[in-house]
Amino acid sequence: MLGRTWGQSPGQLALGALILLLVAAELANLVATDFHPTYLLDDTWIHLQFSEQLARGHFGLVPGEKASPSSSILYPLLLMPLAGTSLHQWQPALWNLAALVAVLLLWLRLFERHVLENDGARTLSAALLSLAAIIFTNTLWLAFTGMEHVLQIAATLAVAIGLLEVQRQGGARWLLLAGLVLGPWLRIENFSITLPALVFLAWRGYWRLALLGLLGSVGGVLVVASVKVLART
Repeated sequence: MLGRTWGQSPGQLALGALILLLVAAELANLVATDFHPTYLLDDTWIHLQFSEQLARGHFGLVPGEKASPSSSILYPLLLMPLAGTSLHQWQPALWNLAALVAVLLLWLRLFERHVLENDGARTLSAALLSLAAIIFTNTLWLAFTGMEHVLQIAATLAVAIGLLEVQRQGGARWLLLAGLVLGPWLRIENFSITLPALVFLAWRGYWRLALLGLLGSVGGVLVVASVKVLART
């Protein structure tokens, strides 16, 4: 039954096209490197080493030497599950694949629900525009850095779409809250998105949502920062 229905939706076709692009690019990459995983930035290997040390209970890159080399609070923790195994070096690629799928689905949601008119070609147009957005905003190739940036893009899109839907429908609060909290955890720079969004929510009377976003983002980051300071002393 699944085989009969797959591919009938333009959204599914867009997802399939994205995966084909990724597979083709990754195969070319593997052939060029004798089938060793490689990333565009050496920062990815630093994060892999850091996550491996975290899994062993040490806060740093080198055993016995404390350091805080990560550009992200959350990303090294996401790389920990496969630490110490041969699959660990592939984990950045897996997270970036998941992030690309999330970004594609968010673009689809934005175009189909809020941008395009409700006609017969809306779904197909949304799928094509979503693929174009991923390719021409460099999101697709950014995934090959192996870093947390595509996850950051997903969190930012979640905030933008969440604010739009809360204003229009009063719904999708889970999507907005996830973007508000996870954005700064992924990159501290995302406070430039989260804090104005929290002010807007409070101004519009969504006090509970604003408070939850504040506690999850600012409070959470402060707790983790305190842990980092204590771990290095």
